[in-house]
Amino acid sequence: KKYFLYIGGYDERKNVDFLVREFEAFAKKNKDIRLVLAGGKILNQKLYGSFENKSSSSVVRTGFLGNGELANLYCNSLAFVSMSKKEGFNIPIIEAANCGAPLILSDIEVHREIAGKNALFVNIEKKGSLVKAMNEVMAKKVANDLVKKSALVAKKYSWQNSAKKLKDVLFS
Repeated sequence: KKYFLYIGGYDERKNVDFLVREFEAFAKKNKDIRLVLAGGKILNQKLYGSFENKSSSSVVRTGFLGNGELANLYCNSLAFVSMSKKEGFNIPIIEAANCGAPLILSDIEVHREIAGKNALFVNIEKKGSLVKAMNEVMAKKVANDLVKKSALVAKKYSWQNSAKKLKDVLFS
């Protein structure tokens, strides 16, 4: 089956509740598409309450996975989705880009810094905004364009690029 992918935690700042609600609205017209939530909760605290929310059969929770399984999920997803309210660096964006997954991200400063103009950005304060972005990804032309843009993000954060920057800092 085709699916959108979220990889990460379930604390409130990750905004998984919004992601699931928006996806369920999208799934009403796209019954053959799934949302895969990879990851889990580490602590039994209220902070992780969004993990407990019930969801439809169109949402699949995998729990924690190994690197090979994660790479496979990234590579075969319609898009990687992160609707965080706040983030540090959000490494899964770079992992997804390296696997060629299109990026749908919340419109927050760190996501703009990481992806530049190479993602679909969603206003998490606006109901229906993620549904609109998911519908855009379903258009083949948009999806192909986003795959190319993910490659640009991956290149920006490549080992070669990082090594060059380190060399420039050490020897200039």
